[in-house]
Amino acid sequence: MSGCLPNVVGSSGRCRYGRYGDRVDNERESLVMRAKILRGYITAVEQPEKLLQVCAAATGTVDDVRVAVATAFGVNDITAEAILDLQVRRFAPTTVAQMKAELAENERRLADLDLVSNVPAAPNEADRREDGDLPPRHLTASAYGIFLNGAYGVGKSSVLDHLGDLFARHQLAFSLFDVDWFHRSWPTASHDPRNVVVEAENMRATWENYLLTGPRTPLIAGIIETADDLVRYEEVFQRELRMVLLTASPRVAEDRLRRRYDRDRYAALSWHLARHRDLASRLETGHGYVVTVDTDELTPAGVAASIFDALRPGES
Repeated sequence: MSGCLPNVVGSSGRCRYGRYGDRVDNERESLVMRAKILRGYITAVEQPEKLLQVCAAATGTVDDVRVAVATAFGVNDITAEAILDLQVRRFAPTTVAQMKAELAENERRLADLDLVSNVPAAPNEADRREDGDLPPRHLTASAYGIFLNGAYGVGKSSVLDHLGDLFARHQLAFSLFDVDWFHRSWPTASHDPRNVVVEAENMRATWENYLLTGPRTPLIAGIIETADDLVRYEEVFQRELRMVLLTASPRVAEDRLRRRYDRDRYAALSWHLARHRDLASRLETGHGYVVTVDTDELTPAGVAASIFDALRPGES
């Protein structure tokens, strides 16, 4: 019998939990498909003479040529079709190196997703209610919250989503709070020019609604610069917040910011580029972080796995 809850078993046989499990499964399938094509590309471009000979020797229709390529290089029909569509520039050494780098990154992301996919054994089936749900005592919630702190471009929002994946797959009750979406409103009140008061009230109301379904761990991504900021957030959630600092080198952070803000948002890009280094420097000097993670060489899933392993939320 599967170790998953009812209605959350994916086609792959792995457990899925709502949109979190769906996203992980879909991402994994896309990465696997892309990896197959990349391996086919690399095999073909490193043997150009063989590829030309196979194509020249094939007779009949285009389908026959595709079958010949698939047989010669040990790939499926989709990959064979992709190989036949290769442009000549793809055979250049620099392009081959880029494909190999993409494949390596692809395989690293797959490894990260495999970390996310490990689930604990299912609770006793006899404990299920008639509607198939588990009684609340099976859902563990920590007595603290987790706050992902960091300057612009370190990947807080992406990591937050993957951290939610890990909580769901370990059957740990949680709620996600991306702070930006609780204060993005204009104009602001004269007594609250930074919208921090309305942000706190919005988060408090949402948190109280989540608690109607039972205890849970708040997972928050935002920026805490001062002790007052920390106090305000802890008052919202009525608990200690364990601080995690995410860092990135200036080069990586700026590259991420440029990908986030297109040319139609040039003013926003300029604003963040002008401030991220100073903010990063200030954040690194305070707040007693329980975990610090350098995100330069990790995918968001890998960062989330590092945080989860360090805090072990299901054990405290």
